[in-house]
Amino acid sequence: MSRITINDCVKKQFNVTATELLKLRLLFEIKNDLIHSGKTIAEIAYGLQFSEPGHMMRFFKTQTE
Repeated sequence: MSRITINDCVKKQFNVTATELLKLRLLFEIKNDLIHSGKTIAEIAYGLQFSEPGHMMRFFKTQTE
C-alpha cells in the first residue's frame, strides 16, 4: 500500500492526514503520561523514542500552541 493510498484512507476516515493523526496520538500519549504515570519528562521522552527530552518538549509546545 502506498503512502498516498494510506493518507487518502486516513483522510476519508478521520478528516486529517496520516501525519496529523500520528502527531495527535503522540500528543495524547505525552499528556497521558504526564498526568498519570509519575514518570519524569526524560523518562517519557525516551520511552516515546525522542532522542532527547528537549525534542519532546519542543514537539509538545508546537502542538499545543
